[in-house]
Amino acid sequence: MLRLRWFAAAVFFSDWLLTAFTWLTWNRHPSMGQDPFLVFALAARDDGMLTLGNDHPLYPLILSLWASRTSAAFTLSKLFSLGVGAAALAAAAGLGTALFGLDAALLAAVLLSVNWVFLSLSMSLRAEVLLPLLFFVSWACAWRGFREDGRWFLAAGAAAGLAALTKGTGTLLALAWAAAFLLAAWRDRTLWRRAPWYLAGFLGTAGFLWWANHAVLGDATYNYSTRHALWLDSWWDAAGTPLADQSFAGFLARHGWLGIPRRLFSGMWTFAPVWLATLSPSPSFPIFLYARWPLAAAAAWSLWRARRTAWEALRRFDGAALYTAFLPAGFFALFSWYHQVSPSERFVAPLSPMLYLLAAAAFVPELRRFGAWARRRQPAVNAAAAGVGLLAAFTAVGLAIKVAVWGVANPFVADRPEPCYADAMAWTASRQGKVLYGPSVDLSVYSLPRSGVAVGAPEGGPPPDLGAWLRERGIRSAVADWDMARIGFFEGTLESLPEGGVKVLKLPKGWREAGRDRLHEPPHLVLLEELP
Repeated sequence: MLRLRWFAAAVFFSDWLLTAFTWLTWNRHPSMGQDPFLVFALAARDDGMLTLGNDHPLYPLILSLWASRTSAAFTLSKLFSLGVGAAALAAAAGLGTALFGLDAALLAAVLLSVNWVFLSLSMSLRAEVLLPLLFFVSWACAWRGFREDGRWFLAAGAAAGLAALTKGTGTLLALAWAAAFLLAAWRDRTLWRRAPWYLAGFLGTAGFLWWANHAVLGDATYNYSTRHALWLDSWWDAAGTPLADQSFAGFLARHGWLGIPRRLFSGMWTFAPVWLATLSPSPSFPIFLYARWPLAAAAAWSLWRARRTAWEALRRFDGAALYTAFLPAGFFALFSWYHQVSPSERFVAPLSPMLYLLAAAAFVPELRRFGAWARRRQPAVNAAAAGVGLLAAFTAVGLAIKVAVWGVANPFVADRPEPCYADAMAWTASRQGKVLYGPSVDLSVYSLPRSGVAVGAPEGGPPPDLGAWLRERGIRSAVADWDMARIGFFEGTLESLPEGGVKVLKLPKGWREAGRDRLHEPPHLVLLEELP
């Protein structure tokens, strides 16, 4: 049975690896929210600049190790994400085994590997790429620190500090640990001797962020999202709202004290189904996708059956149980509130490995009871082995079909921009003055050799006189493509055509066409410039 477990695990991991690698080669547009991280990485490499204030520095600093203005930097960054995803699966299997046994750990790793949010993070450029691994390592090591050797707290604190260096939400790990530790130490005072281990790990890593914030911003704990954006009604209100009104006092002025419970409970109502949806399998794993409701029902039933064990641990003020309860509760409260401002599934992906392991740990005893019942009825049949073998066989068949249909592409080749876009980027870099460039999924910014060259079009409708608007801002050139043409700002000036084409309806006054894409008809790009 042990060999069957590892064979099945190898099949499931291979299926995840091929699927994530294929998605990675399909992700060919760094401008889809991924560009900024390479821009930050280049700033760190070339100028020693750190991302502070909202984005945290760890992820860009890692990317700076191979950052360049070539497409290879984008490819290497995606391959790094793939490696982090593989490390998260290994951590779920390795640390999970120490906590709840091999069966629960392997089941949790399999469920994580087919999760659609985890799969998306494993092939893209997002700071959240690091969080599932760091959160799981911090939680699992803290669990062992509470129940076993206090030195595990050193690793737990270090992982929490690295998570805080990645995103502001990483601080929740330390806050949840502190709350759990204080309650557990109130009952068991010997725990106080273990606290320095966690503090050493956390302060030794997160302390760098506090020092940098204090040195640059004058506020060690400043973060725009938690200090200001948290009190907005929508992220889009940020530009038009004075910073002083982006505060708790500003929220009270708009909504009053009753606005707090109203916002929180309405957020819980809308956020809960979003969080549950983040635990769903990806359509790229059809067997698990079709079985998602039976899997959800089995997890819910198993967790319900385990409620007394969990409650007894909480009543004993067991630190591991308290920490495990406080962490998702804090996440749920925070993102229920924040959901109205900026809804996104990736924000809660960090907890998925922990939640899968807890569900698997509750489910495995039920599965063993079912197996014992089945053996009593049919002694010659091992139901568990048959189920695992059948699932692995179906997965292996699906894997073979994916290889035959998808093939295996070279991402370094796939990520190279089309010649027309490469020419447009080179033309943009050669211009004097600012260039109207994007926003567009096909126009990347990190590849431009000069900072401050590209200016994106604003939201909203068209200006009364586009030529005058351009002159006022010192914009003397423009790159127009199909995606830019869809923006309301260019209504009456550009038209987006099928097959990625663009058409100039009316040139701005005092402007002319400087070139166009000759490889496609209709052209994918048109270059415009101000008359001399």
